[in-house]
Amino acid sequence: MLEMVGLILWLIQIIFNHINFLLSKIELKIAKINHAKFLYVLYNYSIKKGFSKTIKKISYKNHLNWFKKKIKEKFTKIFIGYLGLKKIGYVRYEKISKNKYIVSIAVHPTHIGKGLGGNLLKLSIKKFKRNKEFISLFALVKKNNLPSHKIFLKNNFKLKNKLPKLIVSKNIKNFNCYEFRSRMI
Repeated sequence: MLEMVGLILWLIQIIFNHINFLLSKIELKIAKINHAKFLYVLYNYSIKKGFSKTIKKISYKNHLNWFKKKIKEKFTKIFIGYLGLKKIGYVRYEKISKNKYIVSIAVHPTHIGKGLGGNLLKLSIKKFKRNKEFISLFALVKKNNLPSHKIFLKNNFKLKNKLPKLIVSKNIKNFNCYEFRSRMI
């Protein structure tokens, strides 16, 4: 019996080490036009799952026009997460006022539940906040999107009781707001 317990613990340790190895291999790249289709697929997936403010799927033509503008904007930064050669998700930061940004994240459906989303967010925050004295990040998360709630809580976002005036808009009554505050390290 003790041998069986030892074997199980050994296997758990191997799995844990493998997961940590994979997480350490995530690489972030700045979004470019060739990432448009990937973001389009992830965004429409979030609509289908009911995780977005938008309730109808968007056309690729509309998405492409939006994406072309966003990757050129000075106040928007989109990171694409890679695990080896595979794209696993994206994190987008959009400035709403001085040192305040909205953050959104999407993970490819084949990678949901593997712990990659939390690490993707963590790495992107680290990269994004470089050279910034202070930042405040806000995330709107649909109340039924439990994986995203976990991702933001694991990354030191705090649930807000009230939505900041800057991000109040239509269709957000079913959303929770999280905030992350950071001083430059």
